[in-house]
Amino acid sequence: MINAALGGDPGKALPYIYSVDGFWVEQIFALARNTAFRKWREESGSKFLVVRNHETVTESSSFLSGVCYALSHEQDRGVRSIAFYCGQHLHIAGNKDLYQVLMLDLTLQLLEAFGQELLGQCGVNLASLRGQLHEKDGGLIRDVFRKALKCIRHGALSVFIDGIYHYQAKHYSSYGEYRDEEVRDAMRLLSELVQEANATERGVQLKVLVTNPTQKQQESWGIEAATITRKLREGNAVQGTSVYYCWSED
Repeated sequence: MINAALGGDPGKALPYIYSVDGFWVEQIFALARNTAFRKWREESGSKFLVVRNHETVTESSSFLSGVCYALSHEQDRGVRSIAFYCGQHLHIAGNKDLYQVLMLDLTLQLLEAFGQELLGQCGVNLASLRGQLHEKDGGLIRDVFRKALKCIRHGALSVFIDGIYHYQAKHYSSYGEYRDEEVRDAMRLLSELVQEANATERGVQLKVLVTNPTQKQQESWGIEAATITRKLREGNAVQGTSVYYCWSED
């Protein structure tokens, strides 16, 4: 659906992943037309964007998950993508350090996506590096991710982190209790990398999209990020229809 809204092929969007009714299709089209979203997607430069619902609820999470899935599987824009779906990793996270779980997964995907460039331009021994990464040292994971980005001379990388509300502190889970500071550290690292990429004339463009943090979560990160929130419209709108909601830039 979002591919269609942005000029792609609607037949290759989401129908085999999610059953999206007309209401959500309209919401996707509305998001696609949002100015902040279009800037993040279309303009050059590295950017950090947060998209969330006014109230993060389960029924809405699959909608934004579908948006992330569609964008991360675009093949015609010269952008490589890596993605982390928090809801799918609850059984892995447990009582582990969420910073390490999230950043290790993204780092391994990054090495896979840019393996040939890293080997040719930095002489990186990928096999050895993967083995070291699985020691799960947070500092090493950070350093490898940063070094890999610096070794990539051109192109664009999109990073999608979906459903981060799953990892809010005191959020009920049979897998364990989560700690906000660990998610905060991961968000701060990605924000720093976006800033570093913007400060470099040459190199990869880094575009980060995070969906559905709670407002309290996002405030705890202490970073600047463009934010789009799906809110209830003011005035005489009909509940249950697309005009009842709007995408608002905070």
